Amino acid sequence: MLAALRDPSAFWPTAFFLGAVLICVLVHELGHSRVAMHFGVNVSHITLSPLGGAAWMEEVPEDPKIEALIAIAGPAVNVGLALVAAPLLLIVGG
Repeated sequence: MLAALRDPSAFWPTAFFLGAVLICVLVHELGHSRVAMHFGVNVSHITLSPLGGAAWMEEVPEDPKIEALIAIAGPAVNVGLALVAAPLLLIVGG
């Protein structure tokens, strides 16, 4: 990231990388949110920060199975993103 400050040619690749990370964090949180809403849990908002994100639910599900599904949804989205990204990176030589 600091290379972009020293080398102007590194600006756009760095900006693209940071944007991609932010989008991945947002999609991860949307995964949690979508599963929560599917089970009737209200999601008030999603907060993104430099350290990650959080989907804010108005209540915690009483059923531990539903809570587990909501918790697993974010990482499951990451696996899906990785399965899509890996072949693309192999194609472009990343």
